[in-house]
Amino acid sequence: MPPTTDDKAMQVLLELLTREKSDINSAIVRQCYEVEKAFQYDRDRDVPLDKIRRLVEAEVTRQLERESGRTERETP
Repeated sequence: MPPTTDDKAMQVLLELLTREKSDINSAIVRQCYEVEKAFQYDRDRDVPLDKIRRLVEAEVTRQLERESGRTERETP
């Protein structure tokens, strides 16, 4: 399957993001999904959980920096 083709589960996740008007970035959902997919048969859950934790923390940091930049520009 080509990497650009989404499977049904990924399609459902992205549809839910759109339908619920979520603020969650679809890229982070895709990245987390790919990590889970890559490690779905591994017994050690620490590796994928650590990767997902780092992805989410990086995304939260980006959003906070974006928000902080807006706040600083809005403050006289």
